[in-house]
Amino acid sequence: MNLKRNLIAVSVLAATTTLVGCSDSDDGDSSLTTSSSSVTAQGRITGFGSIYVGGVRYDTSSASITVDGQPASEDDLELGMLVTVNGSAANTSGVASNVSYDDDLDGVVTAVNLDQKGVGTVSVMGYEVTVDENTLVEFYTTAINTMTQAIYDPNVGIQYIAEVSGYSDGSGNIHASRIEIKAFNPLTDYIEIKGYVKNLETNMSTFMVADMDIVYSNATVYDDMTSAMLADGLHVEVKGRGFDGQGRLIADIIEDETNSGLHSADFDDDLELEGVIGSGNAVSFTINGLGIYYDDK
Repeated sequence: MNLKRNLIAVSVLAATTTLVGCSDSDDGDSSLTTSSSSVTAQGRITGFGSIYVGGVRYDTSSASITVDGQPASEDDLELGMLVTVNGSAANTSGVASNVSYDDDLDGVVTAVNLDQKGVGTVSVMGYEVTVDENTLVEFYTTAINTMTQAIYDPNVGIQYIAEVSGYSDGSGNIHASRIEIKAFNPLTDYIEIKGYVKNLETNMSTFMVADMDIVYSNATVYDDMTSAMLADGLHVEVKGRGFDGQGRLIADIIEDETNSGLHSADFDDDLELEGVIGSGNAVSFTINGLGIYYDDK
């Protein structure tokens, strides 16, 4: 999805950027007004007492909250989670009508390259995950206490998975805002990967997301889509409980993610997006793999 909005402000925050945009019908700089406007914001949770996202405190007392598509409460949210907030806001205060969290990746760790301060990269199922001094890392198991101990050994099977939330370009890179290491139960847990379909081979029932090979079958369940909709470039989430003999993720569920996150915003919403700036030119750039088009009119 590409967005074309008049930009109000861009402020650089270390390796990330917060972008505030408004609809083409807006006039002037709405960042200077105290009137409340409809907003869709995506960013890290930086505090509680309701929740703080992108420097705005959103009252969640009447908000509908979901975690991985399931009804939840504010108690289920954690610092560092990248959430999407729908509601209204004026300057640094807002009221949330909906708050949704869906991790970018629930997968096995295949390599760890961190320095003594815990800064570096972690490979998780075809994604290179950047870990910096602002990334929150928590262990939801007492069996291990280092990332290296969580590395997947195919001879042992899946014991631990990393739940990653952060700024993803959908093509193989995630700048992590939060990582949770937790024990894996194949009876109740799924391995999950999000990204854009590539190298689809319908005769072989295979495709790739990032650098992860995926195999599907007649038993695969499709959510918000049909099997005929599967195509290169489609943004999907794939869920499975294990790998085949070739190390490919066996897809139990494939879900269309086209209208998730900021893609669900109304056209008249102000947009607030926190993320990592990618490629750009005189009229456009990308944040988290999302194309942003702008002009000076």
